[in-house]
Amino acid sequence: MFETKKLLMSDTVVKYILRARVKAKRLGLLTIVNQLDETHTFYVKGAKIEIISKAKAARNVLNDHKTVLVIITPAIITEIDGVISDYENVKDEAVEAKIITKAAGTDILPPLFKSADASVVNILDLVDSYVGKSQPAFTNEIRLDAILRISGEMHTSIDFYILSDEDGTPLLNSEVKDNDNSKIYQPGADYLTIIPVHRPGLGSFDITCPGFHPAAFGAQLSRGVINNLTIRLKKNP
Repeated sequence: MFETKKLLMSDTVVKYILRARVKAKRLGLLTIVNQLDETHTFYVKGAKIEIISKAKAARNVLNDHKTVLVIITPAIITEIDGVISDYENVKDEAVEAKIITKAAGTDILPPLFKSADASVVNILDLVDSYVGKSQPAFTNEIRLDAILRISGEMHTSIDFYILSDEDGTPLLNSEVKDNDNSKIYQPGADYLTIIPVHRPGLGSFDITCPGFHPAAFGAQLSRGVINNLTIRLKKNP
């Protein structure tokens, strides 16, 4: 219950942030864009009181600018208030996972999109906002197709699915350390941990998540494709 309420709150806040951010970009409202330049990780990582404070701050930005943003309606603000209140009122309990979003510590989008045309980024933000949760496979296909069109070549990449061995749920506070370069990668909004570019051949990774046994993982990575890897971690006794 505790984790479900937190994820619902963060999902809802981020959904409307994405839409508002696209609208603000189109209107040239860079101050608002910067105020909303946070991702799923920001709204779920930390102590409960801190997470709630972040969500309320985002809610206030949306509410304060709903007239100019147009797409943020009073009903949306009411919806956000409801999910924040639901999470605020639920009693704390032991948590086995927290959601993270910034793959490689960057934005929701892979680092390759930083140099992309702004319209492509906006399209991806909107796709993620509207169907990122209900159609993650479709969202990933859109993202990967954009990578190809922007970069002009197919890279060797990795999609990690880090799951609880007990019930198969995503471990949303997990981290993947690439032993090639010691970089740390974390799950995104679609619960995938993505390494967008990696050398082909044997890869070595350390998988960790609070409350779970760590795992050392090696994989033979095929060149020029997306390597899908699923790792299941056992909960600590």
